[in-house]
Amino acid sequence: HIGLVVASQYQFFEGANYPEELDVGVGIHHLGRTSVGYSFALFRPGKDLAAAQGSYTHVFVERQTHKPTALWPELRQLMREHWLRDGSMPPEP
Repeated sequence: HIGLVVASQYQFFEGANYPEELDVGVGIHHLGRTSVGYSFALFRPGKDLAAAQGSYTHVFVERQTHKPTALWPELRQLMREHWLRDGSMPPEP
């Protein structure tokens, strides 16, 4: 199986330049049967307000056919450990 990025969105509040170091916070906001949605924010070290934020979505597919495939149990468990919601876990598919 492979994960394809099918959507992405970014919003920048401040500029950033290479090789500037930024702290990254990442979590999962959607856990579907075949897809995972991630949210992230970029911070300058020591700052509380994000310099940028965004999201992207992976759809997991069969490598040869590119047909969507269910997340395998081990991956689903790893994803659940990074769930962003208010302590409630995502529903089981």
